[in-house]
Amino acid sequence: MLDSGSDIHETTTVETGAFCLARCSCGWSGPARRARSRARTDADEHRATRAARPVPSVPAPPHTGR
Repeated sequence: MLDSGSDIHETTTVETGAFCLARCSCGWSGPARRARSRARTDADEHRATRAARPVPSVPAPPHTGR
């Protein structure tokens, strides 16, 4: 999953043929669903999960002592 570094996750649903899927401004996309309501639930769960945990920072490389 790609993360833009933003704390804001704006989700939308996209219809492709008989399927609907959720997408987010961070690059995440959910699985294709036949039910729009399930795609909206995927989006809600993504936003709740991302809001509950901060995006981890990249740790510094270990110091070798040289």
